[in-house]
Amino acid sequence: MKILLLLLGVVLVCDGHLPLPDEHLPLPDGHLPLWDNLAKLSGEWNTLLVAATNFDKISNGPFHGYMRKVDVDIPNGRMVFKFSVMMNGLCTEKSAVGTIGRDKFINIGYAGQNNLKILHYTSHSIIVHNVNVDSEGTTTEMLGLLGRRLHPDNHDFAKFRELMRGNNIPEENLIDMSKTEKCPKNERGTNSS
Repeated sequence: MKILLLLLGVVLVCDGHLPLPDEHLPLPDGHLPLWDNLAKLSGEWNTLLVAATNFDKISNGPFHGYMRKVDVDIPNGRMVFKFSVMMNGLCTEKSAVGTIGRDKFINIGYAGQNNLKILHYTSHSIIVHNVNVDSEGTTTEMLGLLGRRLHPDNHDFAKFRELMRGNNIPEENLIDMSKTEKCPKNERGTNSS
């Protein structure tokens, strides 16, 4: 009973929010507002893993991309994503602007409409879930693992595969992008051959 009272006291003192370990930031699940931590997403990122219900979108389509940088603009409620896309052997630099919605989704106009949600975040990795509806009305669900490192660690890889199963994305629709980097950084319209 004393432990319960002590725990209740800690919760009240912390205004209902228990402190989190430094490496893990709050997720958009109601524990703490994601918006307080979005600015920490700014910086350079690498695409490590992608998976999708429609494999063509990630194998040689508009989502066969390599994330380069994310800029978060909290006052204006937007995020800018800078990335390179490899399609038909041609690497092209792209950018897309996302609007940070109160619905905990980041709404992005790129290759149709996208609703992006952050599912998992640590100081060195992010797992995102994206629902893309293209101009023909086709819906594709995608997962992406972005990292500050060049390769996924075992924990991130296991978490990603768990989320794939939870989102009914077949195992064969997974691409380890850390092993397929063909887009040279900082070059426009280059051919990979």
